[in-house]
Amino acid sequence: MRSFRAATAIFCLIWPAATTSGQDAPELTKYFRSIRVEAGQTTSDAMCFMCPIYARGKIDGDALTLGGDIIVEGEITGDALVLGGKLVLLGNSKIDGDAVAIGGEVQKEAGASLAGESDSIPYFHFPGQRSFHPLGVLTFFVANMLFLVLLGYVIPRRRSANLAAAIHSHPVSTAVAGILFACLFVFLVIFAKMPTRSGTWISVLITFAALFLLVYGYLGVALLAGKVMGGSSRLITLLTGAALVTMALLIPLVGMATLAAILVLAPGCVLVSGLGRDSAWLVHGLRRGKVTAPPAA
Repeated sequence: MRSFRAATAIFCLIWPAATTSGQDAPELTKYFRSIRVEAGQTTSDAMCFMCPIYARGKIDGDALTLGGDIIVEGEITGDALVLGGKLVLLGNSKIDGDAVAIGGEVQKEAGASLAGESDSIPYFHFPGQRSFHPLGVLTFFVANMLFLVLLGYVIPRRRSANLAAAIHSHPVSTAVAGILFACLFVFLVIFAKMPTRSGTWISVLITFAALFLLVYGYLGVALLAGKVMGGSSRLITLLTGAALVTMALLIPLVGMATLAAILVLAPGCVLVSGLGRDSAWLVHGLRRGKVTAPPAA
């Protein structure tokens, strides 16, 4: 599938250190700054993170962007892949490969040339992406709200309350725990070389453990946001918090910062509260010099 190829390419953009070993790095890669290939200029592969690519000249290779658009007025000899944006072919522009837009549309003016296939998946929305598609925004909002409400009914009330209390009462400890966990995860999965079969299974288990902590703690972040707004009941608090978090994720660029905060605070509050056992489980345990394993949720 073209969408799978696009997602794989974007993964390579986010984690270049893990995928370019033994190969020359892409000639033009930018983060949060636009890439502009002016008329008469030629560059090789162009990759942009949370920024657009303007190809008025020639990109002799692929053009990839995450959270930005690709506007083509010149030529791209390879594929043009967008995750979280739109792909626009203007005037007499030319793409020799495929054109894929996930979270937006491929727009092609009369006179533009596309040699490969065109694929648009507008139902996806990446947090913080600059351009919107109504279907992507609607799908993201409804899915995120339903997901958080479902978590609110799956995770016991006392434990979910302790998750939010951990962030509110111990924000520094929660942030530190989340950052340390993220660093450990990146080291074990991305940079640690485990080529054996057992090493592969270890990587899979670590990844699932990280996803569990993120999902479990995501509810705590939403509940805290709802409590800040003064929700009168648990359901109203959860719905209010879910709506606030979802809308923050939809705001261009701000959504990326919100996602980064969630990636830190969600696992952090789970670790600090001991899976919701106590809002200060880890803090009290470290002070006493003894941390007992929390009971299963």
